[in-house]
Amino acid sequence: MKSRFIAIIYSILLLLPLTACTDVRERVSPDVLAVDLKKNGAASFAVQVSQAPEETVRAEGDSPLLVCTALRAAAGKEIDAGHVSLLLLRGDPAALLPDYLAMQALMPTSAVLLCRGNPCTLSADYPDTAQLRAAVDAGLLPARTADLILGDLQNGSGVSALPIYTGGRLTLALCGTADGAFPTLSADACRGLALLGGRCKKFSFRAGDSAVTVQRTKLRITAAENADGRLLFTLRGSVTCKPEGIPAESWLTDAETVLHRMLTAACTEPLLLGGADLLLLRETAVRDGIAGAADCTNAAWRDRLTAAEFAVETAAESASRADIG
Repeated sequence: MKSRFIAIIYSILLLLPLTACTDVRERVSPDVLAVDLKKNGAASFAVQVSQAPEETVRAEGDSPLLVCTALRAAAGKEIDAGHVSLLLLRGDPAALLPDYLAMQALMPTSAVLLCRGNPCTLSADYPDTAQLRAAVDAGLLPARTADLILGDLQNGSGVSALPIYTGGRLTLALCGTADGAFPTLSADACRGLALLGGRCKKFSFRAGDSAVTVQRTKLRITAAENADGRLLFTLRGSVTCKPEGIPAESWLTDAETVLHRMLTAACTEPLLLGGADLLLLRETAVRDGIAGAADCTNAAWRDRLTAAEFAVETAAESASRADIG
C-alpha cells in the first residue's frame, strides 16, 4: 500500500509543469508589455521589469500571437506574464486581446494604454500603472482593464474606449469605429464616465468658486423607442454632494450645472463619435423590452446607438449633516 502511494505521488510530480521547477534566474517576470501591430500582420514586442529597467527585452514576430515565443527566444529565458499589469498598444485591441487573455499572455485586470507612437520604445513619457490607477481613483478616467475592453468589443457594439496619453493629458480614445479612426473624448465625458462607473475613491470638482466632493450617486438609465423607431435613453437620478470649506451661496446650483454637463458628455459623446456602448446600454435595452436588442449584430447595434437620443435628467443634492460628519 505504501509503495502504491509513493508511486502516485511520483506520477503527480512528473505531471507538474516544467516551468514550476525553472530557476528564478532563468525567468523574466515583466510588469509592462508593449505590442506594436504592423499593417502586414506582423508585430513588434517589448517587455520590461519596472524595478529593473535593464531587464528589457525586445523582439519581432510574424504574428502578434508569437509574443511569448519571440520574447523567449530573444531573452534566452522563460517569460512569466503573470505579473503584467500594463499593456502598451499601438493598433486594434480586437486583434489581440481575446487571444492574449486566452493564452494568459495578459491578465484580465491588466490596464491597457493606447499609443500613437511606437510603444516598444518604452518611453518614459508613457504613464505607468500607478499613474493610470491614480487617474481612476481621482475620477478623471473610468476603469479600463483588459476584461472590460474585451466585453465592449464582443458584447456591446464592437467599439470600446482605451486610455491614451495625448496633448499632455490622459483621455479616452474610441477603438473599433466604422471608419477606423480613434476619436478622443472630452475631459467632461471622461469624468462623467468615471462617475457613472463608480470605481473612483474620491470625486471632487470645481463648481464656480467652490470645491465640491460627491458623497454618493443614485442614477439609473432606461431605454425606450421614439415614434420613428429611434432609441431614446434617459439618465435619471441624483448626485449627493458636499462643499469643501466655506462655499459660495450658489454652490449647489453651480454643482448641478457642472455635473449635468459631465454626465451629458459621458452619455452622448461615445454614441455620436462612434456608436460606443460604454454604459451597458444593450443590457438596458433588453431589460426594458426593446425589440431586437438582444439578437442584433454588434454593427447593427452600433448603427442604432449612433442614431439614438440621450436625455439627462439629474439633480444635485446637498449632503445632510450626518453624511458630512
